[in-house]
Amino acid sequence: MPRKELLSAVQRFELLSFPPLSERELEQHYLLTKADLERISLKKGPQGQLGFALQLSALRHLGRALERELRVPGEVLALLASQLRLDPACFSDYAKRDATRRERFQEACALEGFRRCTPEDEVALEDWLVSEAQALTQAVPLVRVLQGELLRRKVAQPALSHLERWVGRVFERVSLQTYEALLSGVDQVARARLDALLIPEPGMRVSRLSWLRQPSGKPSTGAMLALLERIDFLRDLRIDFGGP
Repeated sequence: MPRKELLSAVQRFELLSFPPLSERELEQHYLLTKADLERISLKKGPQGQLGFALQLSALRHLGRALERELRVPGEVLALLASQLRLDPACFSDYAKRDATRRERFQEACALEGFRRCTPEDEVALEDWLVSEAQALTQAVPLVRVLQGELLRRKVAQPALSHLERWVGRVFERVSLQTYEALLSGVDQVARARLDALLIPEPGMRVSRLSWLRQPSGKPSTGAMLALLERIDFLRDLRIDFGGP
C-alpha cells in the first residue's frame, strides 16, 4: 500500500523556503562577525566566499542545508555581499557541484557545533513531539515545531521527506493514545457493539459507522427524521465511556 503523504507540494515548497524577514530579523541572522569574515576570506573566489557566507548564516537561522533549487531572497544576498564587498550576482555560480555544497555544509556544521541527527535523537525527539502533537491536528505546524527544536538542539535537519515520515509516526501514536484513552472505561460487550459498527448489516450497502457519518443534507422533514433515527440508534447502543 502506498504511503499516505502528509504534505502537499505547495506545503513542501513553503517549508523549504526562507521565511519572510523584517529588517531587524535580516540583520539578526545575516550580519557577519569578524571571525566569520576571516573564515570566509579563505574561500576561493567571490562565488565561493558568498556561497559559504550564506551557508554559514543560513545554518544558524534555519538549521539545515540549502537545496540547489532554493530561491534565496535578494535582500539576504545583498546584505551578505555588501559585507564582503562582492557583487550578489556571483552567487549564481556557487556550488554547481553537489560535492562542493555538501562539503561547505559539513564545514559550517563543524564551525557552529551542529551534528547529524542520530537514531537516538530521533527516538528522543519523537517521544517529545508526541506531547507537542496533542494540541495540533495539521502536519505543517508540527513539522515547524520539529524544525525549531532541531535548531535549538543544534541537530542538523534531515531531508524534509524524513521529517514528514517522522511526523506521520507521531500522529499515529497520538491517535492510538486517544483511542486507548477513549476505550479505557469501555467493557468488552460495549467494545463488541462498537466493532459491529464496521460491518454492514443485512440489507445495508454500507456499515453502520458510514451510515452514522453521512451528512444530514438540506433542512427538510425527511432529513430531520433521518437524523432522529441516527440519534435513537446511538442511544440504543448503551455505551458508557465513563467506565464503572
